[in-house]
Amino acid sequence: TGNASDFGDCTSASTYGAGISNDTYGLQCGGYGRISGSNTNKQNIDVVTIATAANATDFGDLLSLTHSAGGCSDATRGIIAGGGPNPNGVDNRSNVIQYVTVATPSNATDFGDLTLARTGSGTSNGTYGTFCGGEGESSRSNVIDRITIQTLGNATDHGDLNFTPGQYGGAWSGTAS
Repeated sequence: TGNASDFGDCTSASTYGAGISNDTYGLQCGGYGRISGSNTNKQNIDVVTIATAANATDFGDLLSLTHSAGGCSDATRGIIAGGGPNPNGVDNRSNVIQYVTVATPSNATDFGDLTLARTGSGTSNGTYGTFCGGEGESSRSNVIDRITIQTLGNATDHGDLNFTPGQYGGAWSGTAS
């Protein structure tokens, strides 16, 4: 127990980024922040070594400018799903799922599509990834999508949240059984 201490800095300040990790590396993907003097959506992926306090370095880029995407990962692959290019409205949400190999700096690659274009949260159990709720094109979403992290393809409908979802959610995850 104790207070947090300074770990380091991202390559640029941002909010609404997707987080993914394995046992060694943590990645901050996209977001919304100040670049070259103005606020904008971000496309970059930052990486830190979790056990070593230091500033983040550049890992690569997402397929497009993205904020509020859901992130999840297993021991080798990180997934970034959905998101939106406009942080001040609900238009132009994305259904794109993209991935990176967490231990290998590179640009993201297309994985497949969500069942519905939206922002949202992501979580995994080490085998499957789920993306829940969020903000769709015209309303909030209660959709839960599911993917198998090591198998490229489109998400499938895994069910619905049983409450009125918010625009931004959090998620917990467990380990594979």
